[in-house]
Amino acid sequence: MANTKKIAFIDDELSIHKIFNVGFRKEIKSKEIEFHHFYNGEECYNFLKENPETKFLFILSDINMPKMDGFTLLEKVKTEFSDIDVYMCSAYDSKDHVEKAMKLGASGYFPKPLNFQKLRDIVKDKS
Repeated sequence: MANTKKIAFIDDELSIHKIFNVGFRKEIKSKEIEFHHFYNGEECYNFLKENPETKFLFILSDINMPKMDGFTLLEKVKTEFSDIDVYMCSAYDSKDHVEKAMKLGASGYFPKPLNFQKLRDIVKDKS
């Protein structure tokens, strides 16, 4: 079996993290995917700085969060860790959010509720 694919998921809503663990239970159990859960952009950014050996397949970040929002995280990642793809997600599926995310270098944008099959497709495409 190939190496476990590590994905950073950032969202300030605890319930969404639980939904991810249920939605991807087969992939998690088989060690195909390993999620690193963060509750704001600052937690993820600090983890990236302190753990340069951890290689994420990609980052999936909510936009509206306390401490550091997703757009700020996206800018910092694209500046300091440019080899990591970042996908944005939000319950506010506005044209402005999508345009700003893409302008800042996002690899894609997902409206909530998230489509787990599309995420699985991205994992397969990057394998």
